[in-house]
Amino acid sequence: MRFARVFIDVPRLGPFDYLVNGINVEIGALVIVPFGRRRVVGVVAELTNKSELIEKKIKSIEALLPLEPLKKDFLKLAEFASVYYHKSMGETIFTALPSMVRSPKFSGINKEVSFSLTRSGIERIPGTLTPRAIGKHRLWKAMLSKEPVTLKIARGIYAPAGKLILEWQDRGWVESESSSKPKSINSPRSLEGLLSSAVPALNSEQQGAVNEISKSLGSFKTWLLQGITGSGKTEVYFSLIEEVISRGQQALILVPEINLTPQLESRLNERFPSKQMVMLHSALSGNERYSSWNLARAGTADIILGTRLAIFTPIPRLGIVIVDEEQDTSFKQMEGLRYNARDLAVVVGKQRGIPVVLGSATPSLESYAQVLEGRYDRLMLRTRASGTTPEISLLRIDKKNRIGLLPEAVNEIRQALLRREQVLVFINRRGFAPVLYCSSCGWKATCKRCTTNLTMHSGIKKLRCHHCGYQQDIPNICAECGDQDIVDLGQGTQRIEQIILTEFPTAQVIRIDGDTTKRKGSFSRMRENIEKQGVDIIVGTQMLSKGHDFANLTLVIVLGADASLFGGDYRSTEYLYQQVLQVSGRSGRSARPGKVLVQTEFPEHPIYRSLVAQDFDGFAAQLLSERKKAGFPPFGYHAILRVASKDEKQLWRFLTKSRDLITTSDKSKIEVYDAVPSAVYKVAGMFRGQILLQSKNRKVLQRFLSAWLPMLENMRDGKVRFSLDIDPVEL
Repeated sequence: MRFARVFIDVPRLGPFDYLVNGINVEIGALVIVPFGRRRVVGVVAELTNKSELIEKKIKSIEALLPLEPLKKDFLKLAEFASVYYHKSMGETIFTALPSMVRSPKFSGINKEVSFSLTRSGIERIPGTLTPRAIGKHRLWKAMLSKEPVTLKIARGIYAPAGKLILEWQDRGWVESESSSKPKSINSPRSLEGLLSSAVPALNSEQQGAVNEISKSLGSFKTWLLQGITGSGKTEVYFSLIEEVISRGQQALILVPEINLTPQLESRLNERFPSKQMVMLHSALSGNERYSSWNLARAGTADIILGTRLAIFTPIPRLGIVIVDEEQDTSFKQMEGLRYNARDLAVVVGKQRGIPVVLGSATPSLESYAQVLEGRYDRLMLRTRASGTTPEISLLRIDKKNRIGLLPEAVNEIRQALLRREQVLVFINRRGFAPVLYCSSCGWKATCKRCTTNLTMHSGIKKLRCHHCGYQQDIPNICAECGDQDIVDLGQGTQRIEQIILTEFPTAQVIRIDGDTTKRKGSFSRMRENIEKQGVDIIVGTQMLSKGHDFANLTLVIVLGADASLFGGDYRSTEYLYQQVLQVSGRSGRSARPGKVLVQTEFPEHPIYRSLVAQDFDGFAAQLLSERKKAGFPPFGYHAILRVASKDEKQLWRFLTKSRDLITTSDKSKIEVYDAVPSAVYKVAGMFRGQILLQSKNRKVLQRFLSAWLPMLENMRDGKVRFSLDIDPVEL
């Protein structure tokens, strides 16, 4: 008899044995199998002639999914992630696959409305287009190709394509159909002949970086491309991508946030108009993600642009991995398979024998330490590609002026507006005020489901919890003493927007935060409005702190930075420095000089002095010295057991038992901290606690976790949830 060992999306179990029964399966094949009362998709891990189970109890594979087997490179990466992050192989594989492929109902058919030119459209459209209508020309020429053009593809070529296609349909120039044929995975979609923009010349630093990295193509090497904001790291990426594609290979670019993909996608389309590019991120529909994943997997896509999950994409001709803003914590998945895409990028490079480029103006201390230890090679971009590095100045605030803008800041805004320049006021807190407080009895409005204060939102006139989403009306009196003397404390984007509108009533002000960008495409529209100079003053959160290039923006004002100075996480100052320097880099990116003002109560603090000097190396050296003394990363390794339960007593019982399982011998090799409440103790009705483990040796810590985790699994009773967080980015 022939048996297949199959991985299924379940925790801590597998693979499971199934009878092949004449079905032609191979390793990596996706199969439909019975599992309990369900029919599920599994992945064949091994084929064998023996099974330890009684044959008559072994169920059979029901069918093959109509998809090519997963390749060895994909399975090798999944195996590494499974072992390192202590998740089952099944969970790891199915985290990495598109949702459509995880369903037994998957048919391999991609139903999408597509558009093609009629004979009349082929003949008549060119005569209606002016020479300057570059986007329309591109769309028309794309629709000349044999492959159907979906609305997603059309918008990737020309953003307002939806309206234009409707117009062409009305004139009988375009026809639509619901395509039920499988997506082509054999021939690249050719866009040859589309108009391309001029390629900017590289300066000597950029060209030097391209030359050095190009020498390593075809072999594994990790490069840290450290360039000040505006130094042209993106153009270095593009030159490397061009070289990789010329060798017949594919390029993978990872960015930390979805909001950074549209601008980069647009620039890539302009630079490589004849190349197939796909995007992979969580905002895509299941159908869109499968389509992009399939094109990448088939080798059809030349360029793959995505957020952290794209690191698992099977790319057969992969020639380079580029991680932009490598320091960003968004590359770390915070639940489920808690992987770090930046770290896995280096693993991919090593496994595939290709270079990895980590780009940043403010590298993570982990990557910086790798340079100092000789594991990574650093390339520096010290000058801006255009414009000058903005000057950073500190404005001292006192207890009376904690809210709003200081007179000096208001005056600088006024001067910028007179010069018809744009201003960014940065505050990394949305809402109107973070606290509603009774001055009589000290009551604060708190969430009923979390141990957090409710944030006041003036637009919807509600108090809202930013952790679980609970909201309630804003009360007129104190809930404890009935006093009407309740006040809102602190400030968020809404309050700053209101202050600015009062001070500058004729200015065009836009607020960009999580509340104003919920609708699909809203952020892209706002960004376009800024680029067209339809906005004078931007009030924004960390969404605007990196990656965006607004030529007319010359003044940045940073508010609320002091909140990170005394945080409970040892990384707080590192994150603060990175964020302020990144947002500072939004100013002065063209011929006009930029200026940055930081309002703070502590202008003498070393972090601010380092920011004014823009001395990253000096700042990093100081932090590394402190961490070395404490044995903290990058001089040690951390793992956290995170536990949650609706029953507070059960939470602490589990944490206590978990710690008691650690032997004296284990404690001599690793440092075990006490069980403590999480930074936010209760979220959505779940009490949360954790145990931090630390070791100077990664292998020692991993061996301990491998032995400890099965014991924790044996304690699982349905009353608690727990997970291991390896290399956590927050405590």
